Amino acid sequence: MNKRGMGHIEVILAIVIFVGFVVFALYFLNPLETDRIVESSLTYGIDEISDKIESDMISYSVVFKDVNANIVSIPLQNSENFKIRVETNEGQKLNSKYSGGRVVLNRAGNEFVIVKFSEFYNEDLLSGEVLLGPENFSISSSGKQKVWSEEKALELNESYFEDYQALKKEFNLPGRVNFGFSFDVLDGNSFRSENPVPDGLEVFTKSERRETIRSDESMGFADLTVSVW
Repeated sequence: MNKRGMGHIEVILAIVIFVGFVVFALYFLNPLETDRIVESSLTYGIDEISDKIESDMISYSVVFKDVNANIVSIPLQNSENFKIRVETNEGQKLNSKYSGGRVVLNRAGNEFVIVKFSEFYNEDLLSGEVLLGPENFSISSSGKQKVWSEEKALELNESYFEDYQALKKEFNLPGRVNFGFSFDVLDGNSFRSENPVPDGLEVFTKSERRETIRSDESMGFADLTVSVW
């Protein structure tokens, strides 16, 4: 009886071990499951990287009326404490700064300018401005949009190579998933942040395009491509 009982126990243990091995193999070695994890990580990864390099940009289109002076100031709210850039309709930069709740600018004879607020602009030294009242200017349109920053993308590129594991942890990517990305400014700079991919692994990629503040503060478009494997 004891021998038969021991035999039954051994059979049961063998079955349990076998089932455990099958479950392990299905979970960890199943290529379909691995592909699903990688594909879902791709969508999540490009969202995380996009959020990391984006910034708000607020813009106002300003029309001047019966103004003779070039260096003028107009009241505009700056609730985000951003810096400003003023440019012509063609994108040419005009000297400007933000001071005391007002935009100070050298309009250089232009009757129409675009005032942009963002965290990446450099302001100029201006003085001797003429304070304009509401009868001398109007806001024809305004808007707020999410844009990418080439400067932030470059910072992320440095973080990737300085401490890849910390960045991967920050993005909450699964341990067995790795990632890389490239950032290409149209008619501008481009760079790639990617560790070597082992032979035999399938690489999944996804790209997005968005308006971008370049390092020189001008606007353009850039392509963000994220790879996971």
